[in-house]
Amino acid sequence: MPTDSLGVRADGRSHQVTAEAVDRTDAVREPAVRALATGTLTWSVQATGHRK
Repeated sequence: MPTDSLGVRADGRSHQVTAEAVDRTDAVREPAVRALATGTLTWSVQATGHRK
């Protein structure tokens, strides 16, 4: 996946990218359970330019 699709510029610097998953369906009604079913993951990416 190109890093520009994540909003990361190819400037050679390290950038933080965070993804969050939340179950907002009606199956999870209790706020405490929804909090347990929510997760985030953060990682560093470094865009150095496009490679073919």
